[in-house]
Amino acid sequence: IKIQLNVEDTGIGISKENAAQIFQSFHQADASTTRKYGGTGLGLAISKKLAELMGGEIGVESVKGKGSTFWFTAYFEKQPDIDEKTLIPPDDIQEKRILIIDDNKTNLTIIQHYIEAWGFLCDAAWSPDMGLAMLHAAAKSKVPYDVIIMDMQMPHMDGKELGQRIKSDPKLMDTYMVLLSSRGMRGDAAEMKAIGFAAYLTKPVRRSQLFDCLILVLSGKGNIKSKDRQLVTRHTINEARKQNVRLLIAEDNIVNQKLALRLMEKFGFRADAVANGKEAIRSLEMISYDLVLMDVQMPEMDGFQATQMIRDPKSNVIKHDVPVIAMTARAMMGDRERCLEAGMNGYVSKPINPDELLKTIVEQLILVGKDKPVIE
Repeated sequence: IKIQLNVEDTGIGISKENAAQIFQSFHQADASTTRKYGGTGLGLAISKKLAELMGGEIGVESVKGKGSTFWFTAYFEKQPDIDEKTLIPPDDIQEKRILIIDDNKTNLTIIQHYIEAWGFLCDAAWSPDMGLAMLHAAAKSKVPYDVIIMDMQMPHMDGKELGQRIKSDPKLMDTYMVLLSSRGMRGDAAEMKAIGFAAYLTKPVRRSQLFDCLILVLSGKGNIKSKDRQLVTRHTINEARKQNVRLLIAEDNIVNQKLALRLMEKFGFRADAVANGKEAIRSLEMISYDLVLMDVQMPEMDGFQATQMIRDPKSNVIKHDVPVIAMTARAMMGDRERCLEAGMNGYVSKPINPDELLKTIVEQLILVGKDKPVIE
């Protein structure tokens, strides 16, 4: 499919004469030695080459003094049979009232679209003063907002000051507050927690990350009345997401088995262990695991045989497409290819390198969409 992407600004614009030349190397619209804007003169030339390598084109439409719209096209392969997950909050928090406050109307529209799609009731304010007026009106009407999502960088009153004003008002102080910031400086999270924010996320915020944040906040993980409350951040969201992933380890060596279980605990995953391929198959027939770490050499049934049975649609395994990562001490030339031919998805050699193992696990979980929300 051919996609065109536009980048629009309201800057100084480019004349027609210069627009025809700016994609050439070392050419700038303003070539004077006292120019105010400009770089090396290579960026657009490189962008043009990249667009052409992807089978596309690049161009610009501009009005001098008013701004420019740069565009490029590229071709992408369609992905068949994509199972797009619908995010649905638990019944007890559906139809909660949420107010978004952000001076950027594009951000406002996108976040409001997400929240309404999840079944929440959502209103939007494009200034802190407008947001405060809506909060007071809702409180006076006895239908207060449950959550406020606010941007940090806003003119006249930033998110920090707005949060302080809300927390100092007895009529508004019980509302959960979520702060979104593009700055993300060290110490910000601790400061926002002290002010009374229930969650603090740095931009860009993924849709699933925002969903998880709201679920954790509304389910009490960001309890505003608890002194030892935990501030919801991208780190707590990632830990919660990991806990929702369950792994199976098939390893006959008891020492290696204990080591693998300890590593999974350290990584934040839930994991069970079995001693051979037959036990792995029985476990996969009873539990819908998200990933399998499979030793290659095991008694009764080795890793290759077990993987072939997992992939067999006639077997009683619940998930025939569960990712399988091979673990082998052989590390001989051709072993990786043999593992992949047997239907395995990844390969790590022994002795296990923890960083490499974690990287391989995360890659496989992302590929099958298990970089998933806490609740679906």
